[in-house]
Amino acid sequence: MTSLKLSELKLFDEKTLTFLSQHSIHSTYQLLLQPKWHLRYLLNTKTNEEAENIILEIIKKINLIQLKPKTVLNLFYELQNEYISIKSLQKLNNLFSGGISTISITEIVGKNNCGKTEFCLTTICDLLLLHFDSFCKHLQQYENFENLNLDLLDLEGFGCIFFDTEKKSSQILRRLYQLLTVRFQEYFSNNNKLNENDILKKLEILIQNYFHIFEINSSNELLTHLDNLEEFIFEKKIKLIVIDSLGALVYREFNGREGGLFERASILQTKATLLKELSAKFKVGVLVTNILTEQTEQVHLGVNWYHFVNHRLQITRLSSQQLLNLLQQSNNQQQQTIFALAIQKSAQVPFVSIPIYIDDGGVKELEKL
Repeated sequence: MTSLKLSELKLFDEKTLTFLSQHSIHSTYQLLLQPKWHLRYLLNTKTNEEAENIILEIIKKINLIQLKPKTVLNLFYELQNEYISIKSLQKLNNLFSGGISTISITEIVGKNNCGKTEFCLTTICDLLLLHFDSFCKHLQQYENFENLNLDLLDLEGFGCIFFDTEKKSSQILRRLYQLLTVRFQEYFSNNNKLNENDILKKLEILIQNYFHIFEINSSNELLTHLDNLEEFIFEKKIKLIVIDSLGALVYREFNGREGGLFERASILQTKATLLKELSAKFKVGVLVTNILTEQTEQVHLGVNWYHFVNHRLQITRLSSQQLLNLLQQSNNQQQQTIFALAIQKSAQVPFVSIPIYIDDGGVKELEKL
């Protein structure tokens, strides 16, 4: 569905726009999703008929402003998927026909300290390193490339937006730099004569210009960012949005609060709608992390959130017996902690569990004999 910001329509006064915004409704798409019985309240009309007339007027304006005839070929190209391949997870790439989809929401679920952030950072690394060779060659033309404004250059490569809800930005940046350094040598370097110091400087520039991290303190702050992200995505060539951790943010705000379940459901629906709009419009992949509680193994985002995501991957620690059996069949005899990466939901892939471990180079599959 085509969507416009409500302020662009010039149908509502400032008071109505503010009231709708307080209910996390910023676009025509979000308003049209509301049930009929709720529209009279939201639009402050005396009758249901008045509310329906306003909705009809919105639809007419959308048609006049946005909708254009499309051929079958146009629609075919719009629906073509793209993927972010993860070099160290080839089985996952094969199962998903290439990797992490850029036209859908992928959720990473697991208990605390099981590798959810590591999975996201590993994916980010391989996205940033995809065009690193051409990036280096382009920079090499300039003597003082460290102070170069990359916005003035038409460089290949894609960027990433990382929404940090747990105030660990400095740790994320340090780990990302380490991962880039290790994974470049392991998977991307075809030239053994590269100057190490030169490469490290270029990796720093890569992070500064293609990795955009925002600390988020509340759900409303996150909604504001998502609602104003289109121009940024276009200008910065964004190909991946990561929210780590959406589960922690929502749990912190709504758990135990009176009426919190209703508020949580409403705000999660709005977030999912915005993320799907951005993903479909710009072919941007979305990675969202969610937390399993230690005792009950319930997800922090609730049952309904399951229906908003396209794919759910769950990371769990293996039992002692499972671990022993795997190590006996594996080339990896080191003492890394072994996890299972299970595909819990996907329209294109059945339930599959892949043994993985984490080292300095990120998340990797356990190699079988």
